[in-house]
Amino acid sequence: MKHAFFLAPAGTNVGLTTIALGLVSSLDRRGIRVAFFKPIAQRGTGDSLDRSTHFVRATTTLRPADPIPFAIATKTIAEQGLDALMGNVIAAYHESTGSADAVVVEGLLPAAGDSYLGLVSQELVKTLNAQVILVASRADKTMGQVDDQVEYDAKLFGPTEIETVAKSQDVEIPENLEILNPARIRANYVVPLFEARKHKGLSMEMASSQLEDNVVLGTMMIAVGEVDGLVSGAVHSTANTIRPALQIVKTKKNARAVSSIFFMCLPEQVLVYGDCAVIPDPDAETLADIAIQSADSAAAFGIPPRVAMISYSTGESGSGVDVEKVREATKLAKTKRPDLLIDGPLQYDAAFMPDVARTKAPNSPVAGRATVFIFPDLNTGNTTYKAVQRSANVISIGPMLQGLKRPVNDLSRGALVDDIVYTIALTALQATQA
Repeated sequence: MKHAFFLAPAGTNVGLTTIALGLVSSLDRRGIRVAFFKPIAQRGTGDSLDRSTHFVRATTTLRPADPIPFAIATKTIAEQGLDALMGNVIAAYHESTGSADAVVVEGLLPAAGDSYLGLVSQELVKTLNAQVILVASRADKTMGQVDDQVEYDAKLFGPTEIETVAKSQDVEIPENLEILNPARIRANYVVPLFEARKHKGLSMEMASSQLEDNVVLGTMMIAVGEVDGLVSGAVHSTANTIRPALQIVKTKKNARAVSSIFFMCLPEQVLVYGDCAVIPDPDAETLADIAIQSADSAAAFGIPPRVAMISYSTGESGSGVDVEKVREATKLAKTKRPDLLIDGPLQYDAAFMPDVARTKAPNSPVAGRATVFIFPDLNTGNTTYKAVQRSANVISIGPMLQGLKRPVNDLSRGALVDDIVYTIALTALQATQA
C-alpha cells in the first residue's frame, strides 16, 4: 500500500521544490522505496519541463512522469469538470509511481486570480488519499504571522483530514454523511450574523472575524435553520460554547437561564442531575428554574420526574443561608409548576434511599424515590456527579444544556469517544422535540 505525502505550500516562496527533493532523499536513505509525483504543472511553465520534475530526474535515479500542463488542467475542469481531471491524475499517479512504498506529491503554489486552486488541492489530497504536509517559510514574517498562515491553510484541508483519520481507524464514513469545510462556507454567514448583532454594535468586519471561530459558525448555521443542533467543547471551554448560543440562538421564552443536566445510568434506573456544569451559584429563582427545566427534560426522555431539591438538611431540621435558598427555590418551583412532584430541602440519602426517607421525610412524595436531583450550587453538583460516576462506575451522559431555543450541547475537554457519541445522540433527540 502506497503512502502519499502531499506537500502543500502555506504562502508563496516557501521552497516547495527544495523540500520535495529533501523529503525524497531522506526517505530513500532510510531504504524506503520512494517515488515523486507532480500532478499538475505550475502556471507559467508552458511547454517547458517542470522544474521540480527536472531536478528529481537530474539528482536521483527516479523517472517521474511529466505533470499535466496547467492550461490542459484548467481546460479539463472547464469542459469536463473536476472529476474528469482527478481521473486523469489518478491514472498518471498509478502509472508513474509503480511499486513505491511512499510517494512525495508536490502541490501547486498559490497564484493571484486562481482562487479555485485551493479546491483543486483539496480534491488532489482526497483522490490520492494523501497526508498533508504544510510547507512554510519565515522569510520576513514574524513567527506569529507564520503561525497564522499555517493555521489558515490547514483549515483548507479539514474534510480531507477527517477522511484520512477515519480510514486509519477502519471507520467507513457513510455516503450520506456531509462533511463541510468551514473555510469554504464562512462567507455565507457574515451578513446574517451582522444583521442579527448590528443592534449590539457589530460591524461587517467584526462579524467576519467572529466567524473564524467554528463554534460561532456552527451557531449561525443553527440560527438560519440549516442544522438542527450543535455539539462542541472537546477543544473549547464551556463559556466558548454557550456564549454564541446565548447571543444568537437565545433562551426559550420562559427560561430564566441556561443550565445543564447529566443522565446518570445506574444499573436499575436512570437519574437526572442538575446543574453540574454551568451556573456556579444560582439564586433561589434561578434554582427553581433549573428544577423545572430538569423535570421537563427528564419527562422528554421518558423519565417520570420526581424532583428532589438537595441540601445538607432535610425538611425544617436545618437553617442557614444555603438551606434557606433551597427552601425558597422549592416553594417557587411548586408555585410555578404545581403539576410537578417537587420536594426539598432533602439530603441526598433521604432523596435516594427509601429506608432513610421513611425516617427523615416520611410524608414526602419524593423522598426515597427521586429521579431528578437538583443541587444547590455548581460545587456540590459537579463534585457529586463525578464521585458517583467514578466510585460506582456509572455511565454519565452529558452535560446536556437546557433553556435554549435550539439544542446546543457542551462536552468536557476530557471527553472520550463514547462521551461524544452519547452527547450527539442526546442532541439529535432534543432536535426532534424542539
